[in-house]
Amino acid sequence: MEKNFLISRLISIVFVFMPTFALAQDDEPAIKINTKTFNNGVTVETYQKGTDEYHVYRRKNGDYFMDIDPYEMRWTLKDNTLIQGNKKDVRIKFSNGNILYLSHEHYNPVSINAFVENPDMDILTLWEELDYWGPKGFSDVNNHPGKTYPIRRDNGIFDRKKYNGKVFGVSIGNNLYEINPNGYLEFIGKEVDGIDKTRNEPFKCFVFAIPTDSIIECVRYKKDNDEYTKISYENGDEVFLLWGQHLAIGTHIRRGYGLLTIKGTSEKESSCYINFDDGRVFKTNDYGNAFKEEQSCTSYRLLKHKNLTPYSGTLINKDNTGVVIKEGMTQEEREKQSELARKKEEASKKADYDLLCKAYGKKYVDAAMKGNLIIGMPEDLFLLGYPNTRLRQKSQGTKVYEVRNILNKITKVVRVRNGRVSGVTNF
Repeated sequence: MEKNFLISRLISIVFVFMPTFALAQDDEPAIKINTKTFNNGVTVETYQKGTDEYHVYRRKNGDYFMDIDPYEMRWTLKDNTLIQGNKKDVRIKFSNGNILYLSHEHYNPVSINAFVENPDMDILTLWEELDYWGPKGFSDVNNHPGKTYPIRRDNGIFDRKKYNGKVFGVSIGNNLYEINPNGYLEFIGKEVDGIDKTRNEPFKCFVFAIPTDSIIECVRYKKDNDEYTKISYENGDEVFLLWGQHLAIGTHIRRGYGLLTIKGTSEKESSCYINFDDGRVFKTNDYGNAFKEEQSCTSYRLLKHKNLTPYSGTLINKDNTGVVIKEGMTQEEREKQSELARKKEEASKKADYDLLCKAYGKKYVDAAMKGNLIIGMPEDLFLLGYPNTRLRQKSQGTKVYEVRNILNKITKVVRVRNGRVSGVTNF
């Protein structure tokens, strides 16, 4: 009776979870008829509805792309956002309710090949790399209900290629924001009126900043065939931008951590200094891993961070002793981390050893760890220690195994009786 009940439950479960997919607006489901997995882990599921076939391309992280029909598409992202689109409406709806509206000149911006061939690339970044579309506006339904703000990109201020997928910028009044992957606005800078002295005309000056920055002047000029922008602050700080993108020599600006200074003769020969308020000094000329928050030592985006964490360079303490920082750690911190990892690995090995001893007996486990095959050793433990083993003969209660080396030559013949080693012949 109990067996029949379990079988009936199993049948009901199978039918409940039979692969179907509601691909269109009607109630008729499509039935899965095939699944193919690519080498990089992306799968494509083929569904049939009537005489039509549809496909769903899935990534390991849960993202999927559906070619539902020529006018509709849907995606889900791992951060719980939903992307929907058709010829009239393409949008990203975040889990917090905020919406990013997209250009719909190309309503199908992600090619199937690009989606399959780049399984680890964020969909937003993938679309930007393909350059099929651009965002149109952003609706912050929580803080500014009923209003949609236009997307702004100017002079590289919203650099979609360099900022970990935080690709879109919004201007509200004179303040600049970026839209993070969770759909929230993050303050990154200000827009002020500037003067271009070379052309003798006004321009809009976009400045990476923190909210408390008080900017009094922005001037663009030429010197030695290079174009500079000088930004002056109420507290006397000055920032010089080379080509409008890189912090240039002569820059000094105060932040919560201390004073950031750029020195040198050119961009690639410059050094960055941080004079921390506690008396320490950090020096770096690493343009790839200078700070945890921003990689480049002279990146204009350094100005939007309230704090900077040294990642690669030299930290000089108050007693004038210096320590090298690499990948965000000193040598002492790296050694401590290595020691912790070693202790963790030893603890894991000890736990595995204790489990084996409990299962097979300490005597036999110790012998197996030394590579010794002794009489009475459990068959399972013997097979664990000699994976290149082949069963030659089997009879009632007795088995004969051949142990081979990497050249596939027989090195031992092992007899097992009633689950334990009863004899060993070496060759």
